[in-house]
Amino acid sequence: ATEAGLVAGMLLGAVTTVVWHELSGGVFDLYEIVPAFAAAMLGIGVYGWREPSAGEREGPAPRMKEPVADGTRKRADGETAAVIFDRLAKPR
Repeated sequence: ATEAGLVAGMLLGAVTTVVWHELSGGVFDLYEIVPAFAAAMLGIGVYGWREPSAGEREGPAPRMKEPVADGTRKRADGETAAVIFDRLAKPR
């Protein structure tokens, strides 16, 4: 599931609960959590299908080479894990 799918599911579930509670008669006599759950799952599924997940957007992780003398590992492009971590840890 993607972030957008999860947000869509929460919003659809909440809106469906409120709207369903206000309606009455026939199928609307059904407890509102049932249609709200169905709407939330539908929202998660639709957005999950439309958008690639984080792993699919960024691609696979680069392969690491064998450990070097100081015990760190280097990627194929020569960066060590410490350099990569430092770059990711910096605030944007």
